[in-house]
Amino acid sequence: SRDVTRFKKSEQALAESEQLQRYLLKLSDALRHLDNAEEIQSVASKLLGEQLQASRVLYAEIDGDEATVHRDYV
Repeated sequence: SRDVTRFKKSEQALAESEQLQRYLLKLSDALRHLDNAEEIQSVASKLLGEQLQASRVLYAEIDGDEATVHRDYV
């Protein structure tokens, strides 16, 4: 018998890297033509939510203990 653990881990890391590259390309394509900061935040939040399969993504500014939410994707 042979231990294929390293091979399987490498294979998984490669698949995750390819998935990330596809996401970054999709994000780049979606944002390329936008010039409005609010629209950029909205589109980026939506795509991130889809990528992470999250039910909610938000963009906020943190100042000490205070957080101001600017964009929210549900």
